[in-house]
Amino acid sequence: MGSKRFFAVVLLLLLAFLAWHLYAGKDEKINNEVNQVKEVSNPVTPEVRKKNKANTVKLQQDSDVEVVKDKELVEVVYDDDPVVNASMLLKENILCIRHLSDAKNYVEYLQRFKARLDKNQQKFYEDFTHYCQKLNQQHPEYHLTDKTKLNQQKNNAQATSLWGKIIKGEQLVGELTDSEIRGLLSAGDINILTQAPQYLREFYQKVVHWDLESVLQNHQYDYVEYIQNYAHQLYLCQQGADCSEYSSTMVMLCYLNSKGCGLDYNNYILQVLTQGQQADIELALDYLKSQYN
Repeated sequence: MGSKRFFAVVLLLLLAFLAWHLYAGKDEKINNEVNQVKEVSNPVTPEVRKKNKANTVKLQQDSDVEVVKDKELVEVVYDDDPVVNASMLLKENILCIRHLSDAKNYVEYLQRFKARLDKNQQKFYEDFTHYCQKLNQQHPEYHLTDKTKLNQQKNNAQATSLWGKIIKGEQLVGELTDSEIRGLLSAGDINILTQAPQYLREFYQKVVHWDLESVLQNHQYDYVEYIQNYAHQLYLCQQGADCSEYSSTMVMLCYLNSKGCGLDYNNYILQVLTQGQQADIELALDYLKSQYN
């Protein structure tokens, strides 16, 4: 009887020790994963942008480690129109594609690109590459290492909105009335406004630009366009676009000006641009609000 009790106690102790060991190992693994994620800002995904559409986009928290493990949680929701969605994926992630792709033309591009960087920029783009790698791990369906697949998605998709038809070339912008164009701009759709200067270029040149020359009391074409671009992006930021340090806009601005590396858009304007430029951007922003609202 005593012998049976002794073996029972020993068995319980062994089971307890094994359970503690497994738990400790699991806990250590989770902590290591969280620490790895904290090493660089977490990728801002389309789901986050859509949920915070009316506010400044917030970076995902440590719970995003679970997204890496369970890819069934992943859903691309830039836009319900598959053409607009694919187009936005390309636009927002093209710089990651250039940094991750092993295609010959992108490899050559990176070699020329890195040769022009100072030390501050080199450090930033090294971190940006880590950011892209994490984004690619979380979202393999973005195809960040193969641009052709995203292009195929856009080309093969069926447009379900007017904006999707414009992107695909099924609706010619020249056939739209002034009222229809203004309706698109005032719809409050951040995906439309993000690409509007590209697809509605003639309207921006013939209407927005000349209006801004009057607003700014400045007839230097390049300068007015410069201010217009900054004001337009600031409006997007205020509407919830990703304007963090690793957004497509800020990654490009870092390349143009080393002082901007690591800044978000608002701080870039405050710390890099002159007070006169800031004042003109505010004037241009007020004008754009009148067109977009």
